[in-house]
Amino acid sequence: MGDDALFAPMLKEYGLEDLHRISDPPRKLYAAFGLERGKTLSLFGPTVWGRGLKACLSGHRPRKPVGSVWQMPGVFLLHGGRLLNTFRAKTIADKPDFESFVRVGLGETVNNTT
Repeated sequence: MGDDALFAPMLKEYGLEDLHRISDPPRKLYAAFGLERGKTLSLFGPTVWGRGLKACLSGHRPRKPVGSVWQMPGVFLLHGGRLLNTFRAKTIADKPDFESFVRVGLGETVNNTT
């Protein structure tokens, strides 16, 4: 939702600066992909607080919110005009295993057992 320039330092920090991305301030794509506004528990529930505390203890600090804090996130893998995989967060603490997300989207078998 925010300006691409705001996210450039964070993307570089995580080695993601070469990925294509889209800024969507009017949230038209959010709606098209079925991403809704969050409910109170999906933004402030115990799972979110727990994940936030774990992140802080690992050295990650909260950043100033950009855009609507109520907008639920999602990840979509598109290639060649086709939607290959989707992830819609149930809470703002949810995040996919990105490597598995891409592998499954590309039709690879993923063994999640360790």
